[in-house]
Amino acid sequence: AAPANSFASTLSESLGKVNDLQSEKNAMITSFAVGETQNVHELMIAMQKASMAMKLTSAVRGKVLEAYKEISKMQF
Repeated sequence: AAPANSFASTLSESLGKVNDLQSEKNAMITSFAVGETQNVHELMIAMQKASMAMKLTSAVRGKVLEAYKEISKMQF
């Protein structure tokens, strides 16, 4: 049976979600800065979500590059 999603589509969806979190964070920062909202708690939560998503994406990128380097060292 073929997998439901390919690696490329899963990666693309994940990067889209990270981008959405970053956009949401930027919108909330702008809204808070101009005085439209006063909810600091939601702003901090959005900032932490975006930060964690970016850190996770960076860690996955590092592991993928490390795996690629190991594969390229293999002799066939």
